[in-house]
Amino acid sequence: MLRTTSSLLGWLLVGACVAPSPEQIARWKKDSARYAGDLRKFLRDSIVVDSIARSIPMDSMVNLYRVLPTDPNPAHITQEIACEEHRTSFRYGVLPEILASRRMRANQFTEAQRRSWDAPQGRMPPMMVVEMSPQMCHTEGWPPPPAEFSGTSLFDATRRPTPPRRPFMR
Repeated sequence: MLRTTSSLLGWLLVGACVAPSPEQIARWKKDSARYAGDLRKFLRDSIVVDSIARSIPMDSMVNLYRVLPTDPNPAHITQEIACEEHRTSFRYGVLPEILASRRMRANQFTEAQRRSWDAPQGRMPPMMVVEMSPQMCHTEGWPPPPAEFSGTSLFDATRRPTPPRRPFMR
């Protein structure tokens, strides 16, 4: 009862309600229209990137990750994984490759298998540099990676827009 009374008292102390000004309403309508357009673009871009990511064949990457825990030379396999990711991003774009790799690791392997990828660290050189050169990854002469597909950037993720704040009665 006390909580209800204090809530009611708080509402009474706020004062009389004041309607938003016509300028506030006009700005909210304009911001809402921009938000609707930005949200449509975000959803379309997300669908495009996701569709490309789902079309990427990841079987060679799966095989490399399966070999990694038991391979006597994990540094070589780590280099091959980095190059395979590099080649895939050259073919399909950076964002689709990142999404496809995350999905592959999450869907193809159990948590225990993912933890087993840390075991080869003990057999690695104390300091290892992964080289991403065209010579090392066999991408000499390849065209540059696609920057966009049908107006959707394959490099920069579109942030989900935030809806405008409605001018409430005060």
